[in-house]
Amino acid sequence: MDKSLLVEAAKHLRLGSICLFEGNLRRFADLPEAGGLGQQTKLGVKKAGLVRGVAADGAVAVFRVLVDLGVRVINQAVAEGGRA
Repeated sequence: MDKSLLVEAAKHLRLGSICLFEGNLRRFADLPEAGGLGQQTKLGVKKAGLVRGVAADGAVAVFRVLVDLGVRVINQAVAEGGRA
């Protein structure tokens, strides 16, 4: 892949907006008082595509991407097979 083409394309892209589609926060158990906490993250692209429309000053094409992001705090002792 020619990275110079990606760099050239990126020069012409502009972030229009970021919208939160859904959010949640759950705590299944109390966290331990001492250290030993770790973090797991996830990042995935659920859907991407071009959306065409009409604005006051003419036709508009928007590249829309739905991204799935997550962060989880874990007890490392349990994650490594130990006991909490």
